[in-house]
Amino acid sequence: MVFRSSVEVWQVPRNVYRMMPVSLTELQVRVAPCGELGQYLAQNVIRFNNQTHVRPTEYRCLGDSPAIGLILYEDCGQWKWQPAPEFDEQMHYVHTGRNRPIRVYETMDSRFILEDFYAKLKLFSDQA
Repeated sequence: MVFRSSVEVWQVPRNVYRMMPVSLTELQVRVAPCGELGQYLAQNVIRFNNQTHVRPTEYRCLGDSPAIGLILYEDCGQWKWQPAPEFDEQMHYVHTGRNRPIRVYETMDSRFILEDFYAKLKLFSDQA
């Protein structure tokens, strides 16, 4: 229904969300030193990462961060207009080309988003 509506849609596909990797070492160096909140965030992401992977990994994708980046700066990634898809009975996309265009992001500036997060976290911890 949303794809057929007149509501402006910005779609961030899964492959773009996966452009937000952060190393566990980066979390330890950039997030953990930022007070109790930084320690809490870093420790929980690292713990979750270690519990959910079959094999150990050195990174985690910070999934919802692209949405925050787009709220801050709508050109935080490259995008193009594409006809909105439809869904089949199995809820898979069907690209008929018949629907109105929506904004579909193809890339995301992960450094802009992460550096903004680190800076805000540091400013918050410095004021606490």
